[in-house]
Amino acid sequence: MVEPIEPEESAAEPAKVEAKPAQQPALGRCSPKDVSAFEPRWTPPAKFRHVCTEEQILALTPCATFKASKKECARFLDGPEADVTCAECVITADIDPAWGPLVYPFPAADRYFVNEAGCIARLDPSQEECAKDRQAALDCIGAACLETCYGDPKASKEEKTACTEAAMLGGCKPYVERSISCRIAIEEAQSPATACFVDLNDDGLRAIVRLFCGK
Repeated sequence: MVEPIEPEESAAEPAKVEAKPAQQPALGRCSPKDVSAFEPRWTPPAKFRHVCTEEQILALTPCATFKASKKECARFLDGPEADVTCAECVITADIDPAWGPLVYPFPAADRYFVNEAGCIARLDPSQEECAKDRQAALDCIGAACLETCYGDPKASKEEKTACTEAAMLGGCKPYVERSISCRIAIEEAQSPATACFVDLNDDGLRAIVRLFCGK
């Protein structure tokens, strides 16, 4: 789990970073905020809705990840009801009471993250506490770096990654460690929630979208 995914970029989540060097990374122009007052929050996942066809999923994913033109994506904004309904299932805002597969900050909506934690809670309710740990790690890193780094248009990808790593080694370390332990436990138990651990490429994103919204 690193910073929320921005247009034309992808990132790996913290649970996939199993080992870290002891030294702090070079931070450049942006550094993590103090997160000593951070308190984890939990937004429950939206119910799985079987409203998107495979064709819609293939067409919507580039729109949802900033890789398609406005013309190509218009159908999901003001086109046929079925297309709009599919988009509403896939795309949710971080202020919504329940999150779908892809979550965007409101009102900017200029980046997104995959709702892996919600996927875990839906596929294996017995792992909800584990899902909360996964979400807490992501939220802590966001609290540390969103304002100071991720939102800075002048910050480079390398600087954003350095901020993420510094947060993971610093104030967010307890949450990251629990997040990693959570993933290990899910995989060792061969839980159905292992399906939620996807690569953050087009195929991985579509797999999560299918779980939440596919017919």
